[in-house]
Amino acid sequence: MKQKGQGMVEFALILPFLIFLTLSIIYMGAMFMDYIQYNNAARDAARDISLKQSVDSRATVMANINADGSTEWQKYAEPITGLYTPTMHVDLVDGNGNPVAENSAQDIKVTITLNPTVEFNEPFKTFMFLPEIPIVYKMKLEQ
Repeated sequence: MKQKGQGMVEFALILPFLIFLTLSIIYMGAMFMDYIQYNNAARDAARDISLKQSVDSRATVMANINADGSTEWQKYAEPITGLYTPTMHVDLVDGNGNPVAENSAQDIKVTITLNPTVEFNEPFKTFMFLPEIPIVYKMKLEQ
């Protein structure tokens, strides 16, 4: 006849699982929000570069984006969370996706690599929940 605390014990057993589930859903939503934001940034950068009329202005934008430690991507995206550190790279490619020179380029390819902000050391590296995500966007060059 000692069942007065049974509901509280069952709730205490289930509560950690419910908290984990709720926080996981929020975390995955934030990751997806970042993915969409940076995907739009890759598209905007590709469109911006492909619409440049002169070869010099296109080359200037590409050099600014491809510079080491460049934060030129910030012109195209406002990070929503601090989960990722993006790295943007721009290439001129032919129809098959191979890098080429300006005069034979057909497409522009913008690659954003999302590197997780938090780095775990051993033995916690196996608990890394943020994947490294490459986003590649190709667009035809306007003539």
